[in-house]
Amino acid sequence: MLETLLESPPAWLDASGLEAACVVNARGSLTRNLAEFPFPQRANANELESIEQRVLDAMQTAGLMDEGRYYPLADLTPPELGMLSERQLFAQGGTNGFTGRGVFVHNDQSLSVQVNDSDHLRIRALASGLQLESTWERLNAVDDALGRGLEYAFDARWGYLTAALSTVGTAFQAWVLMHLPGITMAGGLRQLEESVTAKRHEIRGLLGPLHESPGDLFELNNAVTLGRSEEEILYHLKQQAIETIEEEKRSRELVLHEGTHGLEDRIGRALGIARGARLLDLGEAMGLWSSLRLGLASGMLDGYTFKQLNEVLAAALPAHLEMRTEKPGDERAQNMERADHFRVSFS
Repeated sequence: MLETLLESPPAWLDASGLEAACVVNARGSLTRNLAEFPFPQRANANELESIEQRVLDAMQTAGLMDEGRYYPLADLTPPELGMLSERQLFAQGGTNGFTGRGVFVHNDQSLSVQVNDSDHLRIRALASGLQLESTWERLNAVDDALGRGLEYAFDARWGYLTAALSTVGTAFQAWVLMHLPGITMAGGLRQLEESVTAKRHEIRGLLGPLHESPGDLFELNNAVTLGRSEEEILYHLKQQAIETIEEEKRSRELVLHEGTHGLEDRIGRALGIARGARLLDLGEAMGLWSSLRLGLASGMLDGYTFKQLNEVLAAALPAHLEMRTEKPGDERAQNMERADHFRVSFS
């Protein structure tokens, strides 16, 4: 059902945003619940269907349905759901079954509205590079448009009421997806984690634990939603991101200063393997990708763009490969397809 989306890279991969050498994307989400219904975990089938219909009506009135498509989860396969998750448009939460559940995806794949997961409504917006403000502006506009047709659960003291205590308040969360090979090579992840935590933020690996994240990809996000306005959350997270980017640049310079030939060898070997591999598992592929992206950023790799590298990353993820091979769970088939994809991309 999502074959067209599979062949259409999301707009936020285009590397047009600020600090594209270190930042892949910025993402924000707003969580909302309808005042007259229980949370999805406690709602029955009729209530879930009523919630879904009210949200769809509000989206239609707001004009969103003319800009994308709504997919009932019952119509999507596990690989398709995985692909949406890998594109950061969908997240699997705590509600079982498919009744009354679905996700709206904007045509450019930079906006989604998920219905009846852990909460009734979760709006997501993404943008290339460090464009936190633009993600918030888009979220706010969609939230206001939907709110004109929906009554949100709101408490004068606590703010927006959500299924998780961690999102009560503004119910606004923001993330910055960062490529940090310099800090990783310099052994600075633990110090970075301590600094981030002290300022009420979190950092975690995109594809694994912080200290074992393949591809040197990390997500920085706000740890609290209560007690700060959306603008304050954005300001403090952006400041933390800027500090992290500056530390990454210093670390890259240090690595270059200590051993240019060693870095050149790493990048050259990565390019050679990418051009000749016949099997690539996810961890090895992400390691190659990180070296090549670092090579591009440091001027040691020519002929490619950050946009190309970003698109290679997305296409190499497991659910994307499951959809291409049409062999769910066949790891060898995925490794062959991933290697083919790298050879074509870096030939």
